[in-house]
Amino acid sequence: MVIIGDSFDATKGYKRIHFCEDRDLLDTELNELQEIAIYERRALLDRVYAPGTILEGLVATGQGQTLEVTDGLLYLDGHAVSVPGTILTCEATGVQTIWVDVFRRTITAADDPSLVNPLTGEPTAEREKWIATLQTRDTTNDPLPDGATGRTVVAIMTYDPVTGEIIRLQPRPLTAGDATRLDAHEEWLEEHDTAISMLDTRVDGQETALTALDAQLNSHAGAGGAAHATATQGQAGFMSAADKATLDALALTAPIHNHDDRYYTEGEVDTMLAGYAPLSHVGAGGAAHPAATSQQAGFMTPADKVRADAAQRIATVVVAASDASPKVKAAADFVCTGANDEAVILQAIDALPEIPDLCANIEFTDRTPDGGHILIRAVRPGPEGNAITIVFVPDEALTVTVDQMAIQVRYPATATISQLATAINQAAGALVYSYIVKYGPMPMLPSIPQSFEGGTMARAGVVAFSEGTFYIYQPIKRNNVSRLTLAGKQSVLRLVDSSYQWALEDATIVLIGCAYCTIEGMTFIGVGGANELDGILFTGTEMVIRNCVFIDTGQNAVDAQGDRNAIVNCLSRNAGSYFVVCRQGEHYQVSGCRSEADAGGISLVTCGPSVIAGNVIANTQSLQGVSVANSRGITVTGNAITSPATAGVEVVNGHNVQVVGNQIIHAASDANRWGVRFTGTGDFALVSGNLLVCPANQFEFFESGQYATRLAGSGLNLRHSTLG
Repeated sequence: MVIIGDSFDATKGYKRIHFCEDRDLLDTELNELQEIAIYERRALLDRVYAPGTILEGLVATGQGQTLEVTDGLLYLDGHAVSVPGTILTCEATGVQTIWVDVFRRTITAADDPSLVNPLTGEPTAEREKWIATLQTRDTTNDPLPDGATGRTVVAIMTYDPVTGEIIRLQPRPLTAGDATRLDAHEEWLEEHDTAISMLDTRVDGQETALTALDAQLNSHAGAGGAAHATATQGQAGFMSAADKATLDALALTAPIHNHDDRYYTEGEVDTMLAGYAPLSHVGAGGAAHPAATSQQAGFMTPADKVRADAAQRIATVVVAASDASPKVKAAADFVCTGANDEAVILQAIDALPEIPDLCANIEFTDRTPDGGHILIRAVRPGPEGNAITIVFVPDEALTVTVDQMAIQVRYPATATISQLATAINQAAGALVYSYIVKYGPMPMLPSIPQSFEGGTMARAGVVAFSEGTFYIYQPIKRNNVSRLTLAGKQSVLRLVDSSYQWALEDATIVLIGCAYCTIEGMTFIGVGGANELDGILFTGTEMVIRNCVFIDTGQNAVDAQGDRNAIVNCLSRNAGSYFVVCRQGEHYQVSGCRSEADAGGISLVTCGPSVIAGNVIANTQSLQGVSVANSRGITVTGNAITSPATAGVEVVNGHNVQVVGNQIIHAASDANRWGVRFTGTGDFALVSGNLLVCPANQFEFFESGQYATRLAGSGLNLRHSTLG
């Protein structure tokens, strides 16, 4: 099939085609007839609409990098073009221009079987189809798609992903009023040019006058003679020859100076200074003065000097992402390249000052029938820091000896936790404090450790991350660090699926044996099922994770172990295991957080008194909303748990566990899923004031005879629920 073009020529001014019965009808004439109609229509509409004018629809709504645009209609080359809506992904920063790409394609009978003469079966005339798509870039110079004969690309709006501002670009043709304003502007420019020409003429005249004045000054300066009068005591002027001779004579004669009673003789000065230290003593060091104490002034000791210098070095170190702005990079202390950014981040941490800090923790459970749990905090105040060694040695008798910064505990095989704690407190009470929690046998460690050495080194300061993305190829890992803050501001730590062999104990950030550290304002993006890594893994005390976002972590978003740790105001999506796991510690706080489509919500394993409060947990994929195992004194309150995969709250071997004031909602189709479930052994559970919406007979469950329970008000405000 040969496609015949048209013979339309706008310069000839043809408006109609008159077909005659005694003459052949050519396909070029039919094509020309269409082009005449399009030309006339476009000549009129182009004065009303500019190319790309939105006629209807194409309404945009944006959130962050996501921009959703509805179906719509726009004007282009005399036609109304339908544009299908779509969802676009934009860059994180910078104003984005949204384009419509319209390409033209010839449709044949091979593309559309309806384009066939039903009588002969031969193909009929071919069609031209315009196909429009929304784009986030100008595709004018892109290769044409297969079968396309041409394209037109127009911009229709702009979008700022940071502020969410959307501006429609509505071009229009010039009107008669525009032409009038342009003519007036041209006249003003001509008048302005005339005024500038006149000003140039005046400047030229002033330059001539200044040249003449310069000539006069040059001829006068240094010329001598009597151009000025001689200087007097009342009038400035030339120095006379006589005054010059007098000044020259003074330079050759020593001046005469009379002392008064404000001056001292050398002997008088020596007498006055006799009570002061000689000059040779100043800065000489040694033991000329005692060391300063809190009650007595004196020399600063070397240890105090180290601490003073370190305190002065407490600072903030700024790390810039590879995609940060040039201004941010110029002000940063460290700049990442986008490859192995964790190495630069570790350099920034190590750049903070080192200060000896709190020492060692020991925690273990009795291995004898009486049970118990002991926690020893080793603390030794002083300028040299707090490094203490505690050694346990099997022996026939229980003895505790203290030698400087070492504690030795000798114990028989029958020694109990209570006996050990009492002996340690009596012998080393000034160096350590310990306490015992008695709640029955619940082993954590198989035996008493033979020795424990501890001590953390404070990195007293803040590592501030800029806005942008940091690409992590290996874990950001440090041991025995305290008082460190990692602070982000729209900062993204993105795991890269590299050749590095990650271990199960690895995570994006790993802090082992640490204390008083804070991680805040960071977004962690994993690679989903490609690994089994946590977002943050730490062991230690007084740790705070807040205002962080975790997306696609392969394992837990946060894996914590220790005492008095807090995870607050964080968000997790699609974690491969739990959002938060807290292990072997007490006084945990998990509050104000949101878990969306994680495998599980929040898990406490072998923990003491802790609180899980005010969290939103939605759509767990395979595990509980809240899981409490082998723990005591746990309060689960004020949480909203929706569609958990198994139980909303499940307690296994719990002691003194309270489940109070929670909202737990199962879909009606969620069979064999529990609202609140208790199993195993334990005592004194309190379930009160919860709103539970779940299938019948699956409201609360206690295995028979294993729990002493108190229920208060849990049956109120329930739908489709019974007390099981």
